[in-house]
Amino acid sequence: MTAYRQLTDEIFVNFLTGIGLTGVLMYVLTQSIIPFKYSEAYSYSIIAVAMFGSFLLSMIFITRKSLGKDFSFYLKNMISTTFPVWFILIQLVTLIVLTSNYADYYYSNNTKPPFFNLMNHIIIIALIIQCMMYRSRMDKIKNDSMGNNIFMIPMFSIITIICLGSIAQLYVILNNLITDDSLEIN
Repeated sequence: MTAYRQLTDEIFVNFLTGIGLTGVLMYVLTQSIIPFKYSEAYSYSIIAVAMFGSFLLSMIFITRKSLGKDFSFYLKNMISTTFPVWFILIQLVTLIVLTSNYADYYYSNNTKPPFFNLMNHIIIIALIIQCMMYRSRMDKIKNDSMGNNIFMIPMFSIITIICLGSIAQLYVILNNLITDDSLEIN
């Protein structure tokens, strides 16, 4: 019975990873080969669906692990384990709203400033790293080894700050390009 349950858990984790990788692949393809309107918002939405599914799956893992223990143990594990996914989801929702609001510029403008593309690349790389870090955390939860890596929290925090700074810079660039009606940044 135990081997079956672990196999099922692994299948769900791999399925959600596949959904997230599909969003990343869609982002890469729509940036270079086949762009279409709202493509960035769709890509970030697919990644957000995978992350929300990972959140629900980690809740199931923690609930299964906490059976027979007191509520404070459950609550402590729930908060400490799902905290990173909320940061990722907030970033993804912000990006979905931002790319949806400025979809016309993303789609119709072929002369984007290099700094604009750099910010987009930093954001997607930071999101990939954050999702990989959360995936490794989910593997530890699934295998009942809740040991903490002392570098995980500082690394995740630094990557989150870099991603949020890039999102803020992207918003400033988009706002200035739209309001100034210029396509060049000096």
